[in-house]
Amino acid sequence: IKDGSFAIFIGKVEEIQKKISKKGNQFGIVNLMDLHGNIEIMLFSDKLEQLNEMDLEEPVAFKARVTHTDFGARFNVTKIMTLKQAKKETKKVKKEIQESPPEPINLAVRLSDNFDVLDNLYSIIRQNPGNCPLKVTIISKLHNVVIDSAIRVGSQIVGILETNKFVSIIDNN
Repeated sequence: IKDGSFAIFIGKVEEIQKKISKKGNQFGIVNLMDLHGNIEIMLFSDKLEQLNEMDLEEPVAFKARVTHTDFGARFNVTKIMTLKQAKKETKKVKKEIQESPPEPINLAVRLSDNFDVLDNLYSIIRQNPGNCPLKVTIISKLHNVVIDSAIRVGSQIVGILETNKFVSIIDNN
């Protein structure tokens, strides 16, 4: 599942562990089981209340934005649905994906002996995950090297990188 994309998880709610955060807010850990195994999904209090109002003997669907971190995948639940509602939502999500693939972000970096430039760039990229493919052109005196990476970044990275003088944004047009 690509970073920043949506996924729908469907299964039988096996268990809900209600907990209180350090700040005193209620949240829950839902153990969702399907034919392939189980997954734990964290819900904040508003979504936990919504789940408590549903028939938990029936399959439940969770629409969530998937974010990849150094600690693994995280799921931010945006919607809880019945199986019937999830079928409609799945068609809508597929349609959104097919309509417009994100434009790649093209960066140009001048080659230098200062490795801090690449360290800073890497740090900024890791802090701004998203759906846009990243393309990097390393400019040197002898030859430019174009790297089509598998990294996906958020479009907000353009504004962040424009403030850094060591990186240029290459216009796609």
